Amino acid sequence: MENFALNARQKLDEACFYLKLMDKIEIGRSPLTEGRATEQEFSYLLSAFLNACYSCSEHLKQNSESISNVKKFRKSHPEFYESGPDGGWRTIATHYKPVNPAHEGYFPPPGNNVIFRFRETEPYIPPKAGEPINFNFGPGSFYFSTDSAQNSICDLCAEHIEELNKLIRSCEQP
Repeated sequence: MENFALNARQKLDEACFYLKLMDKIEIGRSPLTEGRATEQEFSYLLSAFLNACYSCSEHLKQNSESISNVKKFRKSHPEFYESGPDGGWRTIATHYKPVNPAHEGYFPPPGNNVIFRFRETEPYIPPKAGEPINFNFGPGSFYFSTDSAQNSICDLCAEHIEELNKLIRSCEQP
């Protein structure tokens, strides 16, 4: 029998790969290939990311002792995995329609719900003593809609990778 946790970790690495490409598109605000819009490529990568996450949990279910953990995990993350046409992002993107990002007219999340994630875009050079530290927040992020306060898609996906990592560890323990 193949190692279910190793397979799940490979799918998690695949999800990380897609997230890095999503970050690259979001930061650069330009597509990676010719002939496609930035938002279109981001949507394609988001779909691949969501499927890699789903596949990660499917690999964990190969171990019968992990099935209940995976079911609880999916139930606790309905925004990713809920079934049906109004279900989670993965379900919608795979079975119903593309999940397209939005970025105009965005309302930021309340202060107690902000994800402050740093992405490596250039080598860090610390300022000289006494010089100010300047943050460059770039042109803005992609969001699932402009309807309500929320965190960016990339930040939500990065958090989900951490949650999947915890799930894998819980399924590895005897």
